[in-house]
Amino acid sequence: MKKMTLAGKNAATGVMFISPWIIGVLFFVAIPLVQSIFFSFLDVKPYDFAIHFNQLNWNKYIYIYKSDPEYMRNFVASLSGLFYQVPAIIVYSLFMAMIINSKFIGRSFVKAVLFLPVIFSSSVVMKIFGEDVLASTLIHETSRDSGLLSSISVLSVLENSGLSEGLINYFSHLAQIVIDVMWKSGLQIIIILAGLQSIPVSLYEASKVEGITAWESFWKITFPMLMPMIIVNVVYSVIDSFTDANNPVMQLIAKKTALMDYSLASAMSWFYFSVILVIVAVVTGLLSYRTFYASE
Repeated sequence: MKKMTLAGKNAATGVMFISPWIIGVLFFVAIPLVQSIFFSFLDVKPYDFAIHFNQLNWNKYIYIYKSDPEYMRNFVASLSGLFYQVPAIIVYSLFMAMIINSKFIGRSFVKAVLFLPVIFSSSVVMKIFGEDVLASTLIHETSRDSGLLSSISVLSVLENSGLSEGLINYFSHLAQIVIDVMWKSGLQIIIILAGLQSIPVSLYEASKVEGITAWESFWKITFPMLMPMIIVNVVYSVIDSFTDANNPVMQLIAKKTALMDYSLASAMSWFYFSVILVIVAVVTGLLSYRTFYASE
């Protein structure tokens, strides 16, 4: 019998460690996933303590695309919010990571504070906040008042700056979602920070010898080297935005599921998933091409 190579042993060890995850996916994710595909093409009627199925058809997909009064409106709202939120998260994460990467007293504390939203966003903590009426009310009021104040102050500055109406509307909308952007940027900051710390110091030393300015160093060294991390952050932010519990489409799907309209909820979910998949593929392809071009 041929002895297993070191690479084979490492691969076997890796498979052994992820085997619980594989088993969990096969039994608790794959089966319901396949069932939901069939549900989207069937007329599922739950009654008499049983689920009854009718013939295969495309009726549910046609309905949500042409006739549903809520789905497409919520879908367009979710898609339009994506173009505001994701660029703001990436720029904010890059800015904060570069600040944290510099040496100053209390840097570890600042990193911990910025990562707290990731911990608080866990399902257990959010469930506690949801059940605690007082806490959820305080959070809602604080976010609303902060967003209102920032919107008013920023809007007055922008109106006197001579910018076009489109840019004023864009920046005023960003001011309203500043709390949400900060809340959703914890993991992205950590990823970009890891990328910054992995860039060889010798590149910056060589650039200083050649007389390159800090601005040129950022665009010629830092930004191209961070592109793989930026791609990961963009993909993560897109998926996180689409699958957020406060997303109007996700809330509509949850509502239909609670009403036991499994066929319509499945069709909505798979249509939504298909659009997310296309957007992620396009964004990844464009950014990957930019990464390859920058490395040439």
